[in-house]
Amino acid sequence: MDYLVGFAIMAGIYAVFALGLNVHWGFTGLFNIGIAGFFALGAYTAALLTTSSPDPAQFEDFAFAGNWSNLPFLDWGVDAWFVMGLAAAALCCGLVALPVGYLTLRLRGDYLAIATLGIAETVRLVFLNEKWLANGSKGLYRIPEFLGDVVPPSAYDYLYLPVVLVTLAVVFVAVQAAVRSPWGRVLRAIREDETAAAASGKDVFRFKLQAFVLGAMIWA
Repeated sequence: MDYLVGFAIMAGIYAVFALGLNVHWGFTGLFNIGIAGFFALGAYTAALLTTSSPDPAQFEDFAFAGNWSNLPFLDWGVDAWFVMGLAAAALCCGLVALPVGYLTLRLRGDYLAIATLGIAETVRLVFLNEKWLANGSKGLYRIPEFLGDVVPPSAYDYLYLPVVLVTLAVVFVAVQAAVRSPWGRVLRAIREDETAAAASGKDVFRFKLQAFVLGAMIWA
């Protein structure tokens, strides 16, 4: 049962990634294979904002040592820092996706895929080699668990699974509402025939950029 619960958690997380990718590739036709880069940006942003400051004696080159805390001003007894971390991660990915999309979305097909893959590799190498940023290859430690005080560590997956499923359901409903709106119909028109969509008076580049930013925020 522990294995099945752990597997379901991973499946739920990857399902959220798939929803973001579906906004890009499924509804807009953007061949983006740089999903890992935005996932890394979101994960590190949330971790840096919510993780206890590491021991300066063990992390001499870590610039954030002693600068971050668990956001005590959000300690309302319900771990509100979790929502703050999610919002900050989405905002970070959206802000990064905006200039990235502006520079790359004029490419099409395989060229766009290669450009986005290069961006993902750049993000990976920055976090890997710039130890001051996020402790390099050693990563971050003592990342807090949402509602971790409610259950013992051995049973935490049973609590975390509903959190993942609720998050997945919220994202799914939001994406479905977006793609069924007039905005979503424009995305599908761009996917089917970009030239025809432009001839209908739609600003194709602007809609593609909006879809790119939305998908990146979902990956956070």
